[in-house]
Amino acid sequence: MFIDLRSDTVTKPSPEMKQFMLQAELGDDVYGDDPTVNMLEATVAAYFGFESAVFCASGTMTNQIAIKTHTIPGDEVICDITSHVYNYEGGGIAFNSGVQVRPVMGTAGKITAEQMEAQIQPAIINLPRTSLVVLENTLNSFYVAGGSTVLGLLLALPAAYAISWHRMTWPATLTLFARMAPGTLFLLPWFIMFSNVGLSGTHAALIITHAVITLPIALWTMLPHFDGLPRELTESAQIDGCSSLKILTLIALPIVMPGLIVAIILSFIFSWNYFYFTILIIENKIRSTCFA
Repeated sequence: MFIDLRSDTVTKPSPEMKQFMLQAELGDDVYGDDPTVNMLEATVAAYFGFESAVFCASGTMTNQIAIKTHTIPGDEVICDITSHVYNYEGGGIAFNSGVQVRPVMGTAGKITAEQMEAQIQPAIINLPRTSLVVLENTLNSFYVAGGSTVLGLLLALPAAYAISWHRMTWPATLTLFARMAPGTLFLLPWFIMFSNVGLSGTHAALIITHAVITLPIALWTMLPHFDGLPRELTESAQIDGCSSLKILTLIALPIVMPGLIVAIILSFIFSWNYFYFTILIIENKIRSTCFA
């Protein structure tokens, strides 16, 4: 199986998605007669608290329309140096809007209010007018998925090793049933717990949540690989005085590395594509853009 994570544009619709497309009500969107597009636009507008919304065929198209709407030719746009509109949209800012970019070296794709204020051009006739600041939060999805994958593996690896060594079955079975349970069962207690410790609406809450969600996946991926380790190898290391931590990191992990790679990929994918808690328990100001 080949897994392509380059972009959401390389994904292909599933049979269920194709069937939904065939059954969707259609109309002329130019005249506002497409009920499916109208429903999508109304839903998104209500979700973000705007009067209306417009459906665009791609993220790049959306970005370019927004920049064109908020600028006039000769203006200047401030954005982070790693932003998509600056690096990966074919010079569309200049071609479509006739404006130039003033990139700012932010931190992990984020720029502060002080950095933005320092880049605003003074009102001098021979300088471009600063008319727009572009902020992108798509990097949040990467950090949440990456952070939850690392945290989940830090918990799953020693757990899987211990379960395999002691030949226990109930912990693995328990995590499997927990993973199969619907997310709605955990939403309220999860929200109350994070609110009580002051983490509600933070990236840390989302990383912890996704780590718990991906933990069973990593655990069950690693179990067969740890089960395949010769017990004589571990016992010999114990006789030589190796601690359990050294046995896990120096002996077991190099042998089960193929399984570890699979666990990393699967955990990252499941975290990246899991939007339920992102939408419901994270504040709008730090909410990740939902890409699948």
